[in-house]
Amino acid sequence: MSTPVTSGFAVRDATRADVDLLMDVCCRTFEDAFGADNDPADMAAYMTTAFSRSQILTELLTPQSIFFLAYDAEGKPDQPLGYARLLGGSPDASVKGPQPVELCRLYLETWAIGRGYGPGF
Repeated sequence: MSTPVTSGFAVRDATRADVDLLMDVCCRTFEDAFGADNDPADMAAYMTTAFSRSQILTELLTPQSIFFLAYDAEGKPDQPLGYARLLGGSPDASVKGPQPVELCRLYLETWAIGRGYGPGF
């Protein structure tokens, strides 16, 4: 069983300067989440495209797209425990409500899962 979070965490907007950091955390958390259930070659091919420098930069610069990086309050500032990507704009026609936002991605490092970070993210 994981030890619950007692110190809290901080969330900040990712910037263009965070491209390499995002590439790293995106690949690592995606691999941890899906690697065991997929062919390694397929995983590598997907991650090379989906989490390339140009793709992450394109997503960062897309209007109404935002990445958040989450950090343990006592952790290292260069090692996020997870990230999220939100996208505003034109939703699917089935989505009702004023100014909806799509949660595109939400990933945590494996060690952080089950430690109570979810409610505050």
